[in-house]
Amino acid sequence: MQDHLETCARYPVKCPNNCKEVISRETISSHIEDYCPLTKIPCSYAWMGCRKEVQRDELESHIQGATKGHLDLACGKLRETQEKSKEQIMYLDRLERRVTVNLELNEKLEEKLTDLQHQHHCKVDSLQQQHQRRVSILQKQLEQKVKTCQQQHQQRIGILQEQLEEVKTCQQQHQRRVGILQKQFEQKVKTCEAKLEQKISMERKILLVFMVLVLVFLWF
Repeated sequence: MQDHLETCARYPVKCPNNCKEVISRETISSHIEDYCPLTKIPCSYAWMGCRKEVQRDELESHIQGATKGHLDLACGKLRETQEKSKEQIMYLDRLERRVTVNLELNEKLEEKLTDLQHQHHCKVDSLQQQHQRRVSILQKQLEQKVKTCQQQHQQRIGILQEQLEEVKTCQQQHQRRVGILQKQFEQKVKTCEAKLEQKISMERKILLVFMVLVLVFLWF
């Protein structure tokens, strides 16, 4: 039980600042930060430069007692604000002048860019026209060369065909000559064979007569 009491969040305890308030353990932080009259807090005019820290219950008396100091701080803050405002106005003026200059430069740059784009388009158009003319000329030259080559090729084919016809004619003439020569050769061979047969027959007859004469001679 004692251990629970030492850790229980709802257990009532005294304020650590000894303000005589009894609060639950879980609300100590919020009590000290927001409610405890003995907690030291910064002056409400700390944003003006007052560095005084007083207890929460003495804040009103501090504000009433330090009115002159707070007014001095407020005047100083006002002067500082005015100086900063002047600096900001001067900065804005310089910035405005720079913006004006930049706008003028931008307009000039846009004009130059427009001129450059126009010049670029003109150059591109001129180059395209020149390219098209060159392409047209090259196409015509190519077509002319193709036609010339085709004509030369056809002429060569005609010449080759004529030469081929001449070769065929020569072959036919050669074949006819070979046929005639073959016939003449065959005729000569037949004539020679006939003459040879006649000669052999004659020789046989002569031999036969000679043998008969020899036999007659031997007989008598």
